[in-house]
Amino acid sequence: MLKEVLEDNSNKVILVVGLVIFLKLFLGSSLFKTDMFKGDGFTIKFPENWVMNEELTQRKSYKNDINKEMIVFETPDADLLTKESYARIVISTIQLDLPVWIEDEFPKILDALKQSGVELIDKGQIKIDERIFRWVFYNDKRLNLLTIEFYYVDDANKLFKIQYMADDQKFNDYRQDFETAKETLKLKGFKMTGN
Repeated sequence: MLKEVLEDNSNKVILVVGLVIFLKLFLGSSLFKTDMFKGDGFTIKFPENWVMNEELTQRKSYKNDINKEMIVFETPDADLLTKESYARIVISTIQLDLPVWIEDEFPKILDALKQSGVELIDKGQIKIDERIFRWVFYNDKRLNLLTIEFYYVDDANKLFKIQYMADDQKFNDYRQDFETAKETLKLKGFKMTGN
C-alpha cells in the first residue's frame, strides 16, 4: 500500500514538473516574469516602459570580485542630438570595509557636491521602507541636470544610493515615475531606522 502511494505521488510530481517546463517553453517566459527587479540587497519595481542601460549597469556576481553594484534604468525616449535619455534612475550598492554612520558622512557628501560646482537646492531626511534615508536635491547647470540622491547605510555596512536625474526641462515630466518606483523599494535585512 505504501509503495503504491509513493509511486502515485512521484508520478504527480513528475507530471507537475513536466507541465511547468511545457508552459515555460511553449507559452513563453513572460508567464513567469515578475515586474520586480532584484538587486544586491534590494528589490524595486522600475517604471513601466523604462529600460535597463546594459552598458552603464554593473552587476555584482560570484564571478567577479567587486563589492559594488550599479543598476541604471532610463526613459525609452531620448534627446535627438545627444541620444541621451531624458531621465535616469540609478541604484548603487557598495559594501563598505569600515563602519560608517550616514549622519556623520552626509555633511561630507554635501561638501563634495558643493565643491564640484553644483547648486544645492534642498536636503533632508525621508523614510523609505521604514528606514531613514538622507537626501539632497541639486542642479548641475553645466549639464542641465536636476538630481535627487538618497543615501542609507544598513546594519551590514552596505551603502545604498538612489538617484533620480533628469534633463532640467523634463524633470517634472518623469518625477512621478520615479516617486512611484521609490515607494516599491524594499531593502533586505534588519531595519535600523535611526541610521
